[in-house]
Amino acid sequence: MEKRYKYISKRHRIEETLNMRDLGHGIYLGVNMQRQIRWDETMEQTTSIVIPSDEIPNLIEYLQGILKDEK
Repeated sequence: MEKRYKYISKRHRIEETLNMRDLGHGIYLGVNMQRQIRWDETMEQTTSIVIPSDEIPNLIEYLQGILKDEK
């Protein structure tokens, strides 16, 4: 899997990372969240999904619609 995109969001005690990788037959989207519970303890959670290549144009169209609505 070749890494294509990475985005990191940091808020108070929370760091979320979005990774996108090319699978050839689709794309892998993974979200990793790390939350500092106490100064010495961290909670980590990972969620992922594979989007097939034929669904990517629909996803892009939907996201573009959201951006247009926000303007």
